[in-house]
Amino acid sequence: MDTLGRHVIAELDGCDAEILSDCATIRRLLLEAARCANATALADETFGFHEGGVSGFVLLAESHISIHTWPEHHYAAIDIYTCGCHTMPEKACSFLADRLRTSQVQMTALDRGVSGRSGGHEHRMGTALRGAVVPTLVNLPNSA
Repeated sequence: MDTLGRHVIAELDGCDAEILSDCATIRRLLLEAARCANATALADETFGFHEGGVSGFVLLAESHISIHTWPEHHYAAIDIYTCGCHTMPEKACSFLADRLRTSQVQMTALDRGVSGRSGGHEHRMGTALRGAVVPTLVNLPNSA
């Protein structure tokens, strides 16, 4: 099945609240995640909220990576969309989950830009060869 892109969204629970509050660290992790995905970062921006959360975005030549954090809930939401068969958004997701010391990850992967039956494009749950087929809940041990 030909696809124009791969879209990974993930819910990260049990994250380290201190890391989730650190704008500079989140920025560095997003840029490292882009490298893990074999993607090219073009621009980035992070914003730290007074309440402690961070929103961040990396514009990629292949699309984007974004994160929104809620330290008070030990939670982060990430969105990674990449185009091209050379990119690995699931690898970037795993990298972020590890570095945020996540204890539980729910990841959904979609193939985007798939040729549709009606002549247009559609998205489909990811294929087994590239990653998650259905939303996947994973319990991870907390890193110390």
